[in-house]
Amino acid sequence: MGFVGCGALPTVHGKLARNRAAAGRKRYTVRCVEAPAGSDVSVTPRRGSDGSEGSEGSKDEDFPMLLKDYVRSKNPSSLLSQLSSDCRWKSPLGVFDGSAEIEEKLRSSLDWFLYSNFCIMKSDPDKQSFDWVASTSMPYPHRPRVVVAGSSTYQLNREGKVIEIEDSWFLRPREAALQAIPRWEDIFWYYGSPHTEINHGLRRKISESKSYYIVEESAHEIVEATIDVESENILDIGDYFPVPRAPESCYTGATRKEELYWPTRPSCVRRSGDGNLIWSVLYPTVFWGLPRPTNMPESMRVVQVPKRLLAVRKVYGAREMDGIEDEINLLVSALEDDGLVDGQPPMDSVLYFHYNSKQGFDVNGNLSLSSFYLVPFQRFHQEVAVVLPTRSEAAKRSERG
Repeated sequence: MGFVGCGALPTVHGKLARNRAAAGRKRYTVRCVEAPAGSDVSVTPRRGSDGSEGSEGSKDEDFPMLLKDYVRSKNPSSLLSQLSSDCRWKSPLGVFDGSAEIEEKLRSSLDWFLYSNFCIMKSDPDKQSFDWVASTSMPYPHRPRVVVAGSSTYQLNREGKVIEIEDSWFLRPREAALQAIPRWEDIFWYYGSPHTEINHGLRRKISESKSYYIVEESAHEIVEATIDVESENILDIGDYFPVPRAPESCYTGATRKEELYWPTRPSCVRRSGDGNLIWSVLYPTVFWGLPRPTNMPESMRVVQVPKRLLAVRKVYGAREMDGIEDEINLLVSALEDDGLVDGQPPMDSVLYFHYNSKQGFDVNGNLSLSSFYLVPFQRFHQEVAVVLPTRSEAAKRSERG
């Protein structure tokens, strides 16, 4: 039972006071999170007993919903009934003409996949488009979890049948296939890592410079908690940065036999407007088909992050707090020079990702354990990032300025 795999994010507005010798080992508590005002994080509606989202299922979203049902049930009959006989489906995997060829591909494609899920993050019936994230486990001994995010558009004929579908992925098929390759670090965890899932399938690189690269990040769900920096409870100072411990209620029932999911996944830390630290971790896609957990600890909640642009800078080697802050300042300076930000960005748009962590979820989909480990010879993977403002947000800020 280790520590949560994340570190306190230093702010670009001022360094944290860290006199360990004088102040001793500070301790913080984790309390129930509230989405900060003006942030890009919105609360996800609780799913019903059938695992469906609150707003989905309207008649305008028939095709996206049928596609989701096909992935989960492996039965394409309902989806095929919505396609016209001359339908064309364009995807990174190829172009398929006619309902007969599409049916053949649909019926054969899922034979290789287990525990597949398809989540519609955003749907626009007027534009006949929707954003999605699909995930599946490959039938190999280590059961890797492959995650692909993307968007789709479709066209209807007068009878309401789909005549054309075009998919756009956030990554190339080859990059998706690489997720199935076992990472050698997995052998160092307490026991095997079935359904190991990373966030590579949620990102698409847009451009790159010497100092940073810009990625488009798909909408996704996270488990989030707020760390009260003024409290004196559950946090120990780590060797390189403060490491908040998950609340004790997260450990209830976390035995090896009861664990269903034990992924190696990135943790993220950012600051809210009031200066508190907000810790988050990706919510496993394998649980999207289940009802939203009702017995999740009060200190944790599942929220949804919309699609966004990130400027990302890799951090190499283990760094102390000052080193992480220096990397953030270098990133912000480079973005200012390139005209992508005007002055210091808002605190809650500066992110610190840490990839050397693991989280366990029980059979109900509840976060039951979060641990930080540094394994010998393991890459110490860290990133600092800034959420880039959209055009509308930039215009509002310039008006306020």
